[in-house]
Amino acid sequence: MHLYLATATEDAVQIHQYAEAELSVALAEGTLGLQMRTNYPSDDVVTLTITEAPAAEAGLSLRIPAWAKNATVEIDGTPLTPGEEIRQIFTPGQRITLTLPREVRVVQPDPRIDAVRGTVAIERGPWVLALEDIDIDAETTVNEVAIDLSEPPVAVGADDAEVTLKLLTEPSSWWPYTEGAEQPASSATRVRLHPYRVWAERGPTTMRIFLPLPEQESVPATSE
Repeated sequence: MHLYLATATEDAVQIHQYAEAELSVALAEGTLGLQMRTNYPSDDVVTLTITEAPAAEAGLSLRIPAWAKNATVEIDGTPLTPGEEIRQIFTPGQRITLTLPREVRVVQPDPRIDAVRGTVAIERGPWVLALEDIDIDAETTVNEVAIDLSEPPVAVGADDAEVTLKLLTEPSSWWPYTEGAEQPASSATRVRLHPYRVWAERGPTTMRIFLPLPEQESVPATSE
């Protein structure tokens, strides 16, 4: 696993993945030792403590995931520029704090993908979230709802998000086809989405990741 966590050049270490770890890397001018502490990806903060350092200047790079738009990096409380290599003479005891805000995001598939055109997925941090039948009600399946983005998804709990769903008009009278426009959506309700990785842990259930948008609805523009 260490081959996935970090790599090294002659005078620098690059951290690629975040987990509980003890690293000791032989550089040209001496050993750079790091203690990494975190509950990521179910927590925002990664703390790295220098445990051993060469007498010469060395570099340390921390990977910033593409989704972490508001990431911050500090060394002993001093803010640094996220994504830039930290290059200095390190001393044992120094603490680097990386914060990766796990904000809820609405993502769209490429419109050329027929199977998921007109849908969106909800992500939070590195997690892709899924809707399960068990979280709607006993009479409704994941194929009978649309997501209402007029009420933005919000983070709840450690890894989840809450969204508004609209129950599609009862289809029994017109399934599989009907004349005219698509049936209107109604019966809005708030529902909790969970990471795809825990699908069916609460029992057998159908799930869906890409949720259809109601007719005429589009994804609200966001600023970064």
